[in-house]
Amino acid sequence: DHCKELLVEMVFQLGKTGVSKFRNMWSALKDHKTPNYKTAAAEMLDSRWAKQTKNRAESLAKQMENIGV
Repeated sequence: DHCKELLVEMVFQLGKTGVSKFRNMWSALKDHKTPNYKTAAAEMLDSRWAKQTKNRAESLAKQMENIGV
């Protein structure tokens, strides 16, 4: 699914340990009834990663936010 593809791209750039630190993003995605992709996207942008690689972070966050829309 598209969410997994986005997470794989993040792991490719940040490593598994780096992506594991996005605790609030993971929390938003772990809501098994309805993952909150909008909150997950906001949490992606609220990071040092987003400040350092703005274009990539904004692109991935926008895709995350639009999953299921």
